[in-house]
Parts: sequence; C-alpha cells; structure tokens
Amino acid sequence: MQLNVSQNYIPNSKKSSAVNSNSADTVATSAAVKTAYDLANSKQSPATTLAGYGIGNFKIETFVGNLNTLKTDGIYAITQASRSQNLPVSTSCHIQVIAGGDGTWCRQLAYVAYSTDVYERHQTSYQTDSWSAWKKLNTDGIPTGAVVSFPRAVTNPVGFLKANGSTFNQQTFPDLYRTLGNSNKLPDLTRSDVGMTAYFAVDNIPTGWIAFDSIRTTVTQQNYPELYRYLVGKYGSISNVPLAEDRFIRNASNNLSVGETQSDEIKKHVHKVRTHWVNSSDSNIFYDKTKTVIDSRLRTATTTDDNLSDNGFMHPLLDSPMATGGAETRPRAIALKLCIKAKNTFDDVQFWVKAFGVVENAGALDAGTLAQNMQALSESVEQKIEENKQSTLREITNAKADINQQFLQAKENLSQIGTLKTVWQGNVGSGRIDISEKCFGKTLILYLQSSESHSLDDNNNIEIVSFEVGAEIEGKKGGRVRWLDVREVNAHSNGGRATYYVEVKRFDVTVDRNGTTIQIQDLAGRFVKRIDIR
Repeated sequence: MQLNVSQNYIPNSKKSSAVNSNSADTVATSAAVKTAYDLANSKQSPATTLAGYGIGNFKIETFVGNLNTLKTDGIYAITQASRSQNLPVSTSCHIQVIAGGDGTWCRQLAYVAYSTDVYERHQTSYQTDSWSAWKKLNTDGIPTGAVVSFPRAVTNPVGFLKANGSTFNQQTFPDLYRTLGNSNKLPDLTRSDVGMTAYFAVDNIPTGWIAFDSIRTTVTQQNYPELYRYLVGKYGSISNVPLAEDRFIRNASNNLSVGETQSDEIKKHVHKVRTHWVNSSDSNIFYDKTKTVIDSRLRTATTTDDNLSDNGFMHPLLDSPMATGGAETRPRAIALKLCIKAKNTFDDVQFWVKAFGVVENAGALDAGTLAQNMQALSESVEQKIEENKQSTLREITNAKADINQQFLQAKENLSQIGTLKTVWQGNVGSGRIDISEKCFGKTLILYLQSSESHSLDDNNNIEIVSFEVGAEIEGKKGGRVRWLDVREVNAHSNGGRATYYVEVKRFDVTVDRNGTTIQIQDLAGRFVKRIDIR
C-alpha cells in the first residue's frame, strides 16, 4: 500500500470493515474493531459451570441416590450418606467417575471425607449393570483376618484383635466377620506348650527347656511362672514333683495316675526245680549246698525218687553259680535326656488378627479399642483366678484358721453388744467405789441423781453418763482421769419472769490400775446410784 504523505489520508478503497478477511493490503475500520471487541468480550463472561463453557461430558456436583447410576466422568460430593446407596462406607465422601465418555465400562473411586482411605470398584457387566465389591486401596498390605505376631510388649496394635478365642460384634467388624466364614469367633492362639516333655539325644538342652530332674532346684515363680503354676496346682509344691531318675515312662491308665512312681518288679510267676535232696552225695556234683536255701516244708516228688521225705525246693542265692542276669531288670534300652518345656515357644510374642476392614459404627476406633480392652480385662481376671488357685494347702489351712478365729472373736464381741451388767449399786456422792468386775476395754455407765429433793431410796429422775475405759491403761499406775459433763436446767428471775438456762457441770472419774476401783471427785449435789459395764 502506498501512502500519500503530502495528502495525509488513507484512501477509502484501502479501508475494510470485514472481520473475516485475509487481506494484507487493507486496514480495519472502527466497525471491524468493535465487532472483534464485542466477540472477545462475550467470551469472557464468568461461567459458573462447565456447561457454561460448553463442557457437558464432565461434571463437578453433589449427588444423592444410587451410585450405580453414576457413569458420567466427573467428581461428585456425597454429603448425605444416608440418602445414597452402594457406598463403600456409611459416611460422606467424594466419588470420582472414570468412563472416558463411555458409560458401558466405568470405574469409580471413593475418597472418604476427613480420611486417607480410598476405595475402588468397577463395572463387571454392562448388560446386567453388575459391579465389583469395593476394595480398599490404601491398606498396609495385611488382609483382613490375617494372623500377625507382635512382641509381647505391644499391647494395643491399632486395627487388630487378640487371637484368644473370644467373640466380637459382627456389626462392628463386618469385613472380619465375612472373612472368617460368617463367624464372630476369633481363633485361639494363646495355647502354650509349657509342661510338655521330650527326650533329647544331646547333652545341651535347647532354649526354653530344662532337665526334668532339675525342676526342684530350677523352677520358681519368678523364673518360670507358667510352669510353676501348673506343677504347684498338680503336686501342691515344687518339692513334691517326682524325679524321673532312671525310670521308664508309662502312660497314666489302669489305676496309674500322673506323677505316680513305681519301684522295679517282676510279675508273679513260678518255676519247677527237679532235684534230689541236697544232702545226698549224688547231688553235690550239681549244687553247692552253701549257695542254696532249703525249704523242707514244701515237698514234691521228683522223676527219680518218690520218697517225699528227702525231696524239697531249693532257692539258690544271688551269688551262686546258678544266678544269672545283671543288677537290674530292664529291656534293651538307650539313654536319652528327659526334659520339660519351661518357657512357651512363643512366650515373647502374642498373636493378633487383622480386624479392619470396614468398621460400621460411628465410634470405629473406640470400638476396636474397647474390644481389645475387654480382651485384656478378661485375660487379667483369668490370670488372677489361676494365681489364686495355686495357693498351697498350708496357706489355705492357715487362712481358714485365721478366718475362723476372727469369726469366733467377732461372734463373742457381738454377743456382748447391748449386754449390760451391773457391777455396783448404792448412794455415793464422792470418794472410792469398788466394782465387782474389771472395766478395762469396756464402757462404764454411771446412773446419777440430784441430791436435792430426793431421798437415798428414790430411783426416779435418773441421769446417765458413760465413757470408754481403754484397755491400754490396765496395770498402769494412776489409771486415767475421765472428765464427764452433767447438764442441768436452772431458772433465773428476770423482772418477775422466769428465764431458764442450761448449766454444764463437770466432774472427774479415775480408774485405778486394777480396773475394779474408781475414784469420784467434784460430783457436788449428786449421787451415784448404780454403775453398769458393757
């Protein structure tokens, strides 16, 4: 384009209002610029949805209903779990749908609110609209129901229940319930091998075992508490456990009980001995008469002599040439070392069952902790019961004797409650009173009467005061002084009107060291009429 500078203007032929021209030889007019501006401005209007930008195949919105119908790509917020179906857990979550625009084979990811838990499922059939079960993706790699061992010091691993044969709530742990074949009973892996016996062909005993005959010197409640409980429960004390020594082991049956010992023995039987009378010269060549014992009371006929008077049984002595065998009765044998299991093979570990899975109540972790605490409490109670069972007979006998003595003493004390015994009667205002029975450790009760307007034989208007006489003052010189208060109502004239007031008067009682003599002082205006003890 040529510009005539001297004229300083653009020819109209070079101006264009077109907005779709590809020409490089013209310039845009104001109308073309406005058209472009308006178009650009319309594209900048703030849209609130993807649809506002023309995107209809991806959604970001809340959802209520059946998750099986969510097949459009997007992210959906489930804020009311109770109004939705087929959720992995009964709580709020985000559902991400991945379908790639094709709703015939879609996948869903569930992100649980306020948690790191993520679940996945997918369609397994388009025709029947079938879905796989939800599978948790962010697990620790241990499947629900797996048995895992932890060091015994670990007492409350999160997500596990102790494998001790107890039961659990199937509503609380639904995944575990299904994994165990619709059973709510945990396996019992607390079984111990302590107490079993075995023979070893080596001298060095494996760890956890001890020689059977070392039980009496080795097993204590501190060293091997479990074996100690078993043996004391059976034999009463460790010192009563029998020694195996060189005995053969027999099964407990046919009137043989566990722990019973037997000496060696040959089953009862008889032998026939044919011989002449040993004093005969023809028998000396066969028998040495110094090595036999003749029982002339047992006569028998021999094949060569029918004369009973010179026939009999012979009992060869053990050091005679006729004696055969060794120093003991035994079969063919091999010597091995008899040992007993003193420490459980898994004593340093405990077995637990993976319980989560899904927890279907609001207090998921609390429920798991509660179940574990209940297991621990149950085990503690069982251990205490087992320990109490191991009390020795002597301890039980002593305890019974103590209880019986305490009962008799309590019975005697109860029999004395409310029982009054009069130990003195008379009329004394002060001085010494001798009572008929010791009052140490008892209650001394004094019956008082005002001396004013009363005669000595008048027993009306009696006032009672009492105090305890300590048993600890028995035999001590001087006894103890007891200050007692007596209250009386007196009248006082005030302007012609009688005003009544209570006056407290005090006197003292001293109990002598013998417990049968008391001294009364400062009992002005009153008589002691009677003294009881209780």
